[in-house]
Amino acid sequence: MSNVSSSTQISISLSLSALIVLGIASMALTLFAQTTIATGSIHGTVTDPTAAIIRGAKITIKNTDNGRINELTTTSIGTYASGALIPGNYLIRAESNGFASVELTVVVQVGEGAQ
Repeated sequence: MSNVSSSTQISISLSLSALIVLGIASMALTLFAQTTIATGSIHGTVTDPTAAIIRGAKITIKNTDNGRINELTTTSIGTYASGALIPGNYLIRAESNGFASVELTVVVQVGEGAQ
């Protein structure tokens, strides 16, 4: 009888350990969800006055609320994408040799891509 009792205790002990591990894992997931920051993005295409794409243009995206700057270069098809940005006010500057620089102001909102 003592073997049966011992076996039962081990089984309960393992089950309790599994519940503790699951409980910790779910707490970690909850904490992760609470610390996630909602973001938006800025993306677009740089073209000249004739609508021809401009490859390799320098794009500077400045958050005017906190001063943070992201610098990008347009792709071979003239596009750029900022990646995740915190919501706020941004100044976008595009420049390329032989062209006048252009600046735009945009507001980035949660879940939206400004163009």
